[in-house]
This record gives sequence, C-alpha cells and structure tokens, in this order.
Amino acid sequence: MSKPLGTTVDFVRSWSLELDAAANRVRQLIGSRHWLSDGKHKEAILKNFLKKYINNKMIVSSGFIVPCLSGTPSGEIDILIVSPDMGLPWLSESEIVITPPENVIAHMHVKSSYSKQNLLDVFRSAEAAWRAITKDGLSPEVGEKIWSSAFFFSSDSDNLCSDVERHIKELLALSRCKGSELKAIYVFPDLVVNIKKSDNSSVSVNIKKAERLAVAAFLIQFYESMPGVLTTDLGDFLYSQSTDYSESFQVEVNGDNKNG
Repeated sequence: MSKPLGTTVDFVRSWSLELDAAANRVRQLIGSRHWLSDGKHKEAILKNFLKKYINNKMIVSSGFIVPCLSGTPSGEIDILIVSPDMGLPWLSESEIVITPPENVIAHMHVKSSYSKQNLLDVFRSAEAAWRAITKDGLSPEVGEKIWSSAFFFSSDSDNLCSDVERHIKELLALSRCKGSELKAIYVFPDLVVNIKKSDNSSVSVNIKKAERLAVAAFLIQFYESMPGVLTTDLGDFLYSQSTDYSESFQVEVNGDNKNG
C-alpha cells in the first residue's frame, strides 16, 4: 500500500518544528538581550541537528581551513564538516577543528536573523573559505566539490522573497563580493535559494518558498552533496513541494573575485 502524500509532507515539516523548539528555548530564557550568546547557541543547535543524520565518523565543528603549502587561511567558519577518512586535521578539539582543504566536506555560515548586511557577511565568509580550499583560486575545481551554504534562523521582512532577490542581485554585482562560492541559502522556516555558477562571469539563482520546508531542504541538499551520494527520492519530492513562490534569474558577477 502506498504512503499518503500528506504523511511525507508532515514528516519533513516536523524537522522544522524540531529545530524551532530547540532554538526558541534560549530566547525564552534570556529574552531580547545577549545576542552573541543567542547566535552561538543557534550554531550549536544546527550542529547537533546535523550530527543526528550524517555519518558519525565526520567531524561537525566550528573551525578554520588552512592550506598546507600555499594559499590564504579562511576566517572562522560557523559549521565546518570534515572527514578524517580523507586526511588528517591539523587540530581537532571538542569546540574547534583546523584542517587542510582536502578533508573538507562542507562549510556552513549561520546567522540569527536575515538582513542584507548579514547576507553580505556570509558571502564574504564563503568566499574566504573558497580561497583557502582552492589555494587562492589556483584549483577552482576543488571548490566545486564542496557544499557551502548559509542558514538564517529568522527574518523580520514582510516581503522576504523579493528582498532576498533584490539583495542577491545587488551584492553579486559588487566587485568586492563575487558570491558564487555560496551554493545555497536557507531562511527559516520557508525560503530556499540555490545558487549555481553558470560560467566565469555569471551565476544562476533560484528562489523557492514552501511552508516549513527550509530545514528539510538544508538537510537533504547537504546529504545529496556528500561524496558518493546520488540524488534521492526525498530530494525530488521536496523540490516538487516548493510551489508557494518560485523565481529564477541570472546575475553577472565581477570576474576579479577580490574581497575588500
């Protein structure tokens, strides 16, 4: 007997309820103060959520990417996912990992709330990680294999979809922010943005919205990006549910890729 469609939708939406319940506990305790503690707490919540579903051999931590022989180290990355099977980290402690590029599976950048400035911050953080991974752009094909995303826990915008579209177009056009090194953006609870490099001078952007499915997209798209994993039926199903809002466009980007 086939499973009712509603059962699958309700199940993947339950991931949003799970994450939201954990994230709200700190806000209930500390109120509107201590934003730094709130942000760090939400990073920890997202790390723990990922640890439940991915290979337990992988390291999920904050950290830095440091090339071995040449290249610029990254800044601090909110969530860095590393496979010890692919090489030896420089340092692995309970709260931080420092690793050469060959061990990196994914880098993720976390913000408590969505804004244009926070989007610019994660674009720049992703670009710094990309520089470290590719030895300042000398090996760009290495960067294509690694999943990079941003996760925003909330937004105060009344027109989030159109604001995100406008901000992406503006920021990717900046010579100081190429931005195509970030492959996905998730704004809790409903918005999913996929970014794909079309060629050396443009990127394709797809914005989708569907009720309480951003967390499911975050988890499934990351899983499908891992080495040896093909697309899944659940991923195809999730994509088909994103019908509330959909917009695709291309943005020309500055080719010098300088970060000012």
